[in-house]
Amino acid sequence: MTLFKQILLGSIIFILVIIAIVGVKNYQTTSDFINEQLSANAKHTATSLGLAIATQEEINKDSVELMINSIFDSGYYQEIKFVDAKDNVVYEKNQEKVFFGVSDLFVKLVNINTPIESFEIRQWSKIGTLYVQISPAFAYEQLYNTLKGLFVNLLIICVVSMILIYFSLKAILAPLNKVRKQAEAILEHEFIIQHKLPFTQEVRKMVMAMNSMVGKVKDIFEKESETLDKYNDLLYKDERTKLFNRRYFINKFESIKSREEYSNGYCFLLSIKETYNLKKILGFNKSIEFLEKLSDILRQNDRAYDGECVFAINENDFIILGENSLAFEENCKLILEKIKELFKEFNIQDNSFIISSALTSYEGKKLNEVLSELDLLLIKDKTNYSLNKANNTDNIILGKEQFKAFIYNAMNNNDFCFASQEVLDNDNNVYHKELYLRLKYKNELKNASYFMPIVNELNLSKELDIYVLSKALGEEFETGISINVSNDLIKEENYSKLEKIFKAKKNNKVFLELAMSKDLNIRDLIAFSRFCKIYDITLGLDHFTLNKENLSILNELNIAYIKVQARTLLDLLEDVNASGAKNALEIILNSKGVKIIAIGIENEETYKKIKELNINLVQGNYTSKVKEEK
Repeated sequence: MTLFKQILLGSIIFILVIIAIVGVKNYQTTSDFINEQLSANAKHTATSLGLAIATQEEINKDSVELMINSIFDSGYYQEIKFVDAKDNVVYEKNQEKVFFGVSDLFVKLVNINTPIESFEIRQWSKIGTLYVQISPAFAYEQLYNTLKGLFVNLLIICVVSMILIYFSLKAILAPLNKVRKQAEAILEHEFIIQHKLPFTQEVRKMVMAMNSMVGKVKDIFEKESETLDKYNDLLYKDERTKLFNRRYFINKFESIKSREEYSNGYCFLLSIKETYNLKKILGFNKSIEFLEKLSDILRQNDRAYDGECVFAINENDFIILGENSLAFEENCKLILEKIKELFKEFNIQDNSFIISSALTSYEGKKLNEVLSELDLLLIKDKTNYSLNKANNTDNIILGKEQFKAFIYNAMNNNDFCFASQEVLDNDNNVYHKELYLRLKYKNELKNASYFMPIVNELNLSKELDIYVLSKALGEEFETGISINVSNDLIKEENYSKLEKIFKAKKNNKVFLELAMSKDLNIRDLIAFSRFCKIYDITLGLDHFTLNKENLSILNELNIAYIKVQARTLLDLLEDVNASGAKNALEIILNSKGVKIIAIGIENEETYKKIKELNINLVQGNYTSKVKEEK
């Protein structure tokens, strides 16, 4: 129970006890006062009536009866009785107890015994005694109305007091509530600093201490991110063009091929021979400017998978990896036109260089096969600014509207199914298994590369994601599962649909994976992470690149794991001179409580090297082949 609830509960109990004491005290006081009033009234009546009877010349039953009746008929009395000197009843008048405007329960609970007062009537000697008792009906009515008014007033006081106490405690304990949220954030490995310090001295010091601790951890995180980023630049950046180098191209190619939706794409090679002549023609500074502009032109292909898919693999050759589409091919042609304009801008005779290009699909091919094919294509036509394209196609050939109807029919007919690959820990226990989508088409199971590019083109990814989540979370699996979702799904507009799916999930351990890309909205991702947490669903980031930009996302985000290509980890951490990078990565991940999963484990050698780096979670064809789910 929170401190706020404890204090509020204690205050409510205290108020109720005080009100109960006040109520009981008022009841006793009122009851005593009413009894005293009844006794005094009865005594006054007995005295007045007795003196009136005593002044009669002849005291007999008729005269006594007349005088008693004249007073009793007022209805205020319960009983009036006159007895002679020998205690014989001369005349007696009484009435039944009748209560008006009083609850029967109140009459049963409250016992009022009205006193009987007497007056001895004398002339020369004792004539008799007069007894008078006031009716309790008036006492009950007076006490009932008094207590009812008192109860209403006390109830109003109680409600008003509780409201005042509630809002007062809210205001007083607001700083403590912020401290609680900050403490919970620290437990969740989130870096939150309170800029507005509370007024209360003790709480103020507590907040300052927590701010100091969080600030130091945040500074360490950022410092280590910069360290890791510098190692990345040294390993993977070309010094002249600032594009990614051949080493990074090899890693990126394997990473993209392992993503099923990108396993059928294009590889574009641009070759500009004799680029070392640029320094002779333009001079050092101008040649650097030329290469920077060339890099900008290559980055302008918006059909490339992301900004990390443009490479300078040597002094003369540049490669772009992108989607298998006509638009990518057209963009490549546009790049050649812009390069032609670039040579004119710098007044360079392009006949001094051999400027050619090649385009081929990398589907189902190894890297060396792709590069060999590109080299052969370059030989075919050495005309400057030529684009040599290989003929290879094995896709679903449909128009856009037909394809849209085809996908909807596949969802309605349940033509999609799952394949999976396990993520294993040190003891070969399954951490989770990643689900891959398959499409039943012409008696074959097609992987995501056959339909996802055009699904994305037609903006159907959100509908397909919702279908996949509904199907996957509605089934029971023996282990935890991870499901890849698109960037379109994480927007707030989809929460109502997702809420119904998440509430009906049959698996206790569910991870949703998002691939790091240029289109990923970090604000949406942070909000989506908090939304998923409500339903005990955790996020992971797939194909994570260890650069400063991506690591800064971890600073704000709370996720379970990141998946990184094994080759990238070996490049960065295996070198004995890269101990600083290894320590930096460990500090970053430990400070956020994030696990790292090495993916792309294709052979025993890679597996052993990864284990030597103390990376406990692995995924790949060597450890677990992709298998079809029922």
